[in-house]
Amino acid sequence: MYNRVKQNNIYLTTNGEFNMIEKEKNKNILREFAFLGSHEFYNTILDKIVKLSDKEIWTYDENKQYNILNFYIHSTFAKAYEKDLIAFSKDDNYCCYNTGLLTNKYLQILLVFTKNKMKDSQKWHLQDVYTEDHRFIMNVFNKIPDFPIFYNDSSELLFKNNLEIKLSSVHIIDDNFSRFPIELQALGKQVLGQILTGALEQSKMKIKRNYRIVVPQYYDNKVMFLLPLEFSISKKTFTMALAVEEINGIYRANTIFTKEMAYSLARLISRPETNWLLK
Repeated sequence: MYNRVKQNNIYLTTNGEFNMIEKEKNKNILREFAFLGSHEFYNTILDKIVKLSDKEIWTYDENKQYNILNFYIHSTFAKAYEKDLIAFSKDDNYCCYNTGLLTNKYLQILLVFTKNKMKDSQKWHLQDVYTEDHRFIMNVFNKIPDFPIFYNDSSELLFKNNLEIKLSSVHIIDDNFSRFPIELQALGKQVLGQILTGALEQSKMKIKRNYRIVVPQYYDNKVMFLLPLEFSISKKTFTMALAVEEINGIYRANTIFTKEMAYSLARLISRPETNWLLK
């Protein structure tokens, strides 16, 4: 379905854009757990989820339909599997997981699997999407499973505005040069480093006045934070996200993400509502 190359444990499409993060220990748990059907069938499932769930952003690019949702489903299923949140029917012919998504009437949305009849294949086969009040769900499952949460305590989601933010612009640029817009790449790494440092200083000023623009995200198996960075060149403004992690009483900048990458990672914790990720 996707052409991928691996870079720093992040799987990218061949043009360097973000696709999916996969940990070495649980590569693509969903596809190992169940046969997802054809490309067309799986996209039909995603389309059903979009139509059932409350309206939100699932792509930043019309040519990559539901790419954020696809990442969300794979990631939340892997977390549900890790936390033993897969529910099984009495006869063991069906199982389901809670996507964590709701309809506009606050009904939980479940992904259901049935026993796979194909030989030499995964044990389970993706069947369909249902809401918790569907007769099939009520007849087959005794209990709706909890949805997976990517943090242990809500205090982990609070950004500490008093801590220093450390940036190594050379490291960030060398490791992530292809993520910057072409217009910024054309300036060269040295000039880009100066611009990056200036953008962070501007972001710090905004954060001091409104810490809520910092967005928690789930990355590299832990909660980190996303800081907005704005770059202006040739009458264009580009927004990216600097990922920072608290280490020994300071925030260290680990990497930089495109806005789409940032939204995908933030969405695993909660639906982002800050303006800079939405506009």
